[in-house]
Amino acid sequence: MYKKEEDWEDELPLEKMRRSFDMAEDLSATFTLPIKTRDGQVCLKRKKNTGKTAPVEQENTIKAENKAKDAEIKNPKKSDIKEKLASIAQKIIENPEENIGQLKTLYDMTLCSTIYIQRLGLLTQLVVYRDIIPGYSIRPLTEIEKASSVSKEIKKRRLFEESLVSNYYTYVSLLSKTIKDGYKFPKGSLHQFLSNISFSCVCYLLLSVPHFNYRDILLDIISTKLTHKKTDVSFNECKKTIEELFKNDKEGEISLEIVKRLTNSMKKRNYDINDTILNVFLELKFLSQSNTTYEKEVSNSHKRKHEKQFMSKKMRKLDKGRKEEIENEIDSIKRNNQQKARIQGKILKLIFTTYFQILRNGLTNHIYASLKGLEKFSHLISIDFFEDLLKSLKELLENTFSVNLDISTKNNTKGGLLCIAVAFKLLSQQGKQNIFSYILLTIEAQMKETINLDLSAFIFYLYSIMIPMSLNSYIEADIIYKSKKQDDIISNSNNSFTRLSEIEILEECFDHIFFQDKNLNLLRAAAFIKRLFTVLLGFPEKSAIKSLNLIQKLIKKHPKLNCFLNSNEEYGEGVYNGEIDNPDLSNPYLSTCWELILLKKHYSPTISNIAGKLFHC
Repeated sequence: MYKKEEDWEDELPLEKMRRSFDMAEDLSATFTLPIKTRDGQVCLKRKKNTGKTAPVEQENTIKAENKAKDAEIKNPKKSDIKEKLASIAQKIIENPEENIGQLKTLYDMTLCSTIYIQRLGLLTQLVVYRDIIPGYSIRPLTEIEKASSVSKEIKKRRLFEESLVSNYYTYVSLLSKTIKDGYKFPKGSLHQFLSNISFSCVCYLLLSVPHFNYRDILLDIISTKLTHKKTDVSFNECKKTIEELFKNDKEGEISLEIVKRLTNSMKKRNYDINDTILNVFLELKFLSQSNTTYEKEVSNSHKRKHEKQFMSKKMRKLDKGRKEEIENEIDSIKRNNQQKARIQGKILKLIFTTYFQILRNGLTNHIYASLKGLEKFSHLISIDFFEDLLKSLKELLENTFSVNLDISTKNNTKGGLLCIAVAFKLLSQQGKQNIFSYILLTIEAQMKETINLDLSAFIFYLYSIMIPMSLNSYIEADIIYKSKKQDDIISNSNNSFTRLSEIEILEECFDHIFFQDKNLNLLRAAAFIKRLFTVLLGFPEKSAIKSLNLIQKLIKKHPKLNCFLNSNEEYGEGVYNGEIDNPDLSNPYLSTCWELILLKKHYSPTISNIAGKLFHC
């Protein structure tokens, strides 16, 4: 009989029974290493496998494979990411207007949690923006421009520019955020590494597209970094970027923005900055004294009369048209120069204000860099600043670089000589100012006034500092501090006072006092010669030779000083006072140059020869 329909699902007893297999061998057993018995027979033993470890190992292997597959799904390979980024970047660069929307895809890929992918994303976006950014700044459209009807091409271009500016802003903001986050992590961390990459991107953008939008954000990032006291790779990179911008800036607008931000950041930090940042200002470029381009055009346009009379009517017409072109070009150059002059006047005011604040506050770490800047821009300093500047230099000599203070003689003599040299150079340049050096003046007529400033205080200090110089073992060194880190303060320029040794700065001071001044005070010159003879006995060989050459040069220019070397003649009444610091009251003519006798027996043949020549003058 057939089963009912409801009993079909019931299993038979036979179906519930387990299957059995006849195994020829026990697969669970395994052979061990052969064993040699006492009888000398070699036997193989079987060892049953309990089956406990194999399933566990198999289960672990399966789990590891599953995890690897999940990781591959979540984190694709680096090569795949590179290819995808390169493909998107290539599409955008080939046709920016059609594929401008892909910039958002690049940005989204950069927001990955992996540092490696973030680095690739930042650098890829950098290359793309460098290639697609136009050569002009994009301004926002006005309401009238938005409402007006335009052609399809113009509308398409506007959409492209709007999308470009929007995506570029998100990229710059991401760089700023990455750099700020890097300050929170220690040096050597992955976030710090990503911050350094972002600094490189910022510097590259400023150098490649300095004209484009959001330049102020990039400059704020760099100025904030440069006003930090600690230096690293990013600091040096930002510093080089600013120097390159100064060198390449022809209009002055970028330079003005940079100087404004740097000086404001310095002021906020109370000038607690790295010493090298002040040297960045030395890379600024100013207008030359004359514009040779249009001067040549003017000279060529004014031809001689006998040349004009042989011109045809057609040639005269062409010559007249060329004259008008030259005049228009000259007018445009003059207007451009006036605009540059206004910008550079603002730059000078900001820089000199910073220098004066440092000098007035007596910030020793930055004094040398400030003096170096004043020395370089001395021909551009306004007359109104002279009195305040000389007053600040006098205060430095009295307070910071006084030889009576119990401070390193090396620092005092070097700094004091620098102050004196800068003061005399400033005064010597006041008659050589060009048309752009009076920008800061309120009245143009003040340029023609003569400045009569008394520099006797600087001369007396120079006379008093010569004795400590002979005790200074660093007199021939061209460094300011013992620490080698301070060498960054000094520029590679050979004309800078800060690069010279102390004896070379002394030569510069002598040149301003005795060789450039037409009204020479012979009594003062004799006092300086006598003191120089006294102190050079303690100088090293090179400094002694320079000092003797200086004396020889001074006597050659003013032969009346020959009588000072003659020991048989005396002039005046009283006694020689060599200890007083006022050369006008020392009575040098009542002394003798007995040092020549010792110098003739000097171990150096050069010194003995020069001393012999002076002795027989």
